[in-house]
Amino acid sequence: MSPNISKTVEAQKKVMETQLPQATVNFIDHLTGLIDLIYLFLLGFYIVSRGTIKIPTFNQRKR
Repeated sequence: MSPNISKTVEAQKKVMETQLPQATVNFIDHLTGLIDLIYLFLLGFYIVSRGTIKIPTFNQRKR
């Protein structure tokens, strides 16, 4: 029993090692895409609000 179990565990480890990098790469790609979208949105919102509305938190910090 034990040799077979150790073989299956080793096989599972090999499968995980081969599949994990691809999964992490896909996850990182999705994450960076989301971060880029959020960053661009916040940057545009910041520029618009900076030009039209004075943000009260900045005024409070200056005092």
